[in-house]
Amino acid sequence: MKKTAGCLLVAGAVSLLTQAALAADSTSDFDPHAPTTAKDADTGSFNNTSKAVPDISSLLLYGKVETGFMYGNSDAGVKNSEMWNGTSYWGLRGTESLGGGTTAFFFLENGFKLLSGKGPSNGVEWSKGSYVGLYNPEFGRIEMGRMHKPDYWAYVDSDRNLDFSDSSLAAIKLQYDTVLGYDTYTDYFSNALYYSTPHFHGLSADVAYGFSNVSGFQSRAGQEFGTRVRYAVGPFRFNVAFNNYGYYANSKTSNSSSWKTELVSASYKTWHDIEIGANYIYAHRTDDNWFASSWQVNVGIPLGQSDVNIGTAHVSQQGDRVTQSYSLNYSYHLSLRTTLFADAIYYHNNQNGIVGVGVFANDDVQAGYSPWAIGVGIKHKF
Repeated sequence: MKKTAGCLLVAGAVSLLTQAALAADSTSDFDPHAPTTAKDADTGSFNNTSKAVPDISSLLLYGKVETGFMYGNSDAGVKNSEMWNGTSYWGLRGTESLGGGTTAFFFLENGFKLLSGKGPSNGVEWSKGSYVGLYNPEFGRIEMGRMHKPDYWAYVDSDRNLDFSDSSLAAIKLQYDTVLGYDTYTDYFSNALYYSTPHFHGLSADVAYGFSNVSGFQSRAGQEFGTRVRYAVGPFRFNVAFNNYGYYANSKTSNSSSWKTELVSASYKTWHDIEIGANYIYAHRTDDNWFASSWQVNVGIPLGQSDVNIGTAHVSQQGDRVTQSYSLNYSYHLSLRTTLFADAIYYHNNQNGIVGVGVFANDDVQAGYSPWAIGVGIKHKF
C-alpha cells in the first residue's frame, strides 16, 4: 500500500445527483422503490456520483436540517446526555447550458449548527464547498475553488451506511477522524483546481491540486495533491486513491511535512438491494513518523420504508494503539425528504487506545477505556 501512489493513473469520475430526485414532492406518496434522500450523501454536490452535470439552465436552493439526542459514556465514570447538532447545511447550485453539450456550473454550500444557529467555524462562509466550472461529456469537467478531495469520494464509495455525511454514530467514522485525519486538517481542497475525465466503459479518474497561496517562508502550508481512479459497472464500484497534504510542524520551522494517505475501496449491491462496502487505508505523517493502517466492512439492508446498517472498522496506530468500532443504525423514511433515525456505537480500545466516539462535547478518553453512545433524531432535506 505504501507504493500505491506510484501506480495511480491521472484521476476519476465525479458529478451530480439527478435533478429529478431533488425536485421530488415531499407530500407525494412514499415509493419504496425510489431512492430516498437518506441514501444521497452530500446531495447538492456536483461531484458526488458518476452522473454527469445536466445540460440545462437551472438554479437550485437546497439543504438539510438535522438534530437529535445522544446518550453514552465518553470516558470511565463520565456519563453524557446531550442534544446533538447533526449535519445541517444549505446551499445554492446552478447550471447554464452553453450549447454543444457544454455546461457551466457553480456550487456554494454553508454548514451551520441547528441548535445554536451558529455558522461554520474558522470564518469559512462556504464551509462545505464553493467552486465554479465547465463540463462536457467528451472532455470531462474542470472545477476551480474549494471542493472535496478525490480520496473523500473514494471513501464515500465504500460507505453503505445511509447518509455518509450524517454518520457520526457509524463505525466507519473511526477512519474519517483518525486515519484520514479529516478532524485534524480538512476533507476539502482550497485554492484548488480539480479535473475529472470522461467515462470510458465504467473507468474514470480525477486529479486535484490545491495551491498554498503562500510565498516565501512556509510556502507549502496547505499545499495539496490528490488523485483517484474509479471503476463502476452495474452493482460494482472500485476505487484507488492517493492524497498528499503539506504542512509545518510548528510556526518556526522551514522544513515542510506531509500527511500521505493511500486508499482502496469497493462496494457491491447484492440480493434484494443489500449493499456491502469495504476499504483499506494506510496513512503516514512525516514530522513525527506517525502511521496508521485501517480496514472496514459495512452492510446496508433496505427494508421497505426503512434501512438497517451494520458496520465495523479497525484502526491500528503506531502498531500498538488499536481501536475497533461497531455500529448499528436504523432509519425510517417518513417521505423522500424526512427521516427518523436511531443509532448505537461502541469503540473497543486496547490498553493503549485513546479514541473517543467523537459526538460529545467532552470526548477525551483515558488509555484502555471503551466508550459507547446511542442516539435518536430527525433529519429533513429540501
